[in-house]
Amino acid sequence: MKREDPMKDLRIMRPRNGARKKRRVRVGPAGLAALALLILPPSSGWASARDASSQAPPGAAAVGPALENILKELAVYDHARGIGPAGALREYVLARKDSPAEREACETRLAAFLDSDASIAGKAFVCRMLRLMGSEKSVPTLAKMLVQGETNDMARFALEKIPGAAADRALTDALDGSQGTDKIGIISSLGRRKSEEAVPLLGGIAGGPDKDAARAAVIALGHIGGKKSAGILVPLLSNSGPEARERAASALLLCAEAFLLEKDTAGASTIYEKILKGKLPLVIRQAAMKGKLTAAGGNTAEWILAVLNGRDTDMFAPAIAAIPDAFHGPAIVPVCELLPGLPASSRVRLIAVLADYPEAAARAAIVEAAGDPAIEVRTEAIRALERAGDASCVPLLAGRAAKSRGAEQAAARQSLWRARGAAIDEA
Repeated sequence: MKREDPMKDLRIMRPRNGARKKRRVRVGPAGLAALALLILPPSSGWASARDASSQAPPGAAAVGPALENILKELAVYDHARGIGPAGALREYVLARKDSPAEREACETRLAAFLDSDASIAGKAFVCRMLRLMGSEKSVPTLAKMLVQGETNDMARFALEKIPGAAADRALTDALDGSQGTDKIGIISSLGRRKSEEAVPLLGGIAGGPDKDAARAAVIALGHIGGKKSAGILVPLLSNSGPEARERAASALLLCAEAFLLEKDTAGASTIYEKILKGKLPLVIRQAAMKGKLTAAGGNTAEWILAVLNGRDTDMFAPAIAAIPDAFHGPAIVPVCELLPGLPASSRVRLIAVLADYPEAAARAAIVEAAGDPAIEVRTEAIRALERAGDASCVPLLAGRAAKSRGAEQAAARQSLWRARGAAIDEA
């Protein structure tokens, strides 16, 4: 998705031939920096930092006057002051992210800043920068912040993106002494990191007495995925209360999606089957059926026909939705033959799918459905003939347009109006 420029266009009024016209001037980063220097007073720490940075020789170390001036301002920073030194620090860090030496020096200074008595707002922004460029060097400092209530969130935010096992260990070590929202936050961070090393620990919490932590651990196991996580979650489908079963099923759906991405269709299919057999809400079971059909690969068409011939009518909707990807050309004939025997709601869904098939069998099935006893089915069939119909369907549509009433008549008139083709126009 294209990001909008955070600064609105500046408009400059310029006279030309006695008239004034608007010109849109796009201002890039350098221009914004120049504007900032013009707007801020000379004594501003941000402005002085930018001056010092601009005067630094190429290749200068990151720990220079510019960074020190920025951090001095940031030490007493609060959000009410606007972006100020926080914006300057972000620009400073991004300008040096591709230089290993400068990046390391900058990280060392930022970690030291976190060990100071700087403002909480200032520390929070430094943690945001360490999320962008931090390494294991910052982990010891962030680990100490994990067990200090007011800095727990910001430390986790940085640790979630710092690569390496040290960050995982810092989070798991902090679990023992944490409680309440701090503990739940650490569990969530382990899930976002997809920390496989934390799976056994999270498994114990998922089955523990702390209900809030257990809920967070189940969700985290779903995000981490893998066979070990699935092995912990599957028993919860039958050994838990309704709410816990639903949460475990949702987490298992995440595990199964990860298996599909890894081309492990057998592992994914096994999970979907477990969910389909459980006493779970319809939306979860339908999601599992959709996944099951995806995992079937070359056998998807066979599975769709089996579902539509079965007794579990709740599964008809995902099966019908999967038809366009599984049936092509004349292969749609067996599906058309099933149309009359489906429930009315499923007949409506299937007609909408058949409307995009140019085969004669699909058209014939839709024309037959136009005489269905259920008005919603007849109306959908008439609507579908706008795309699937040919000249032979014109008398049917004209008759309904003239003699039927309500939604059915409106659908017939719309199909007559929108249907395309010389033969249809002649008819």
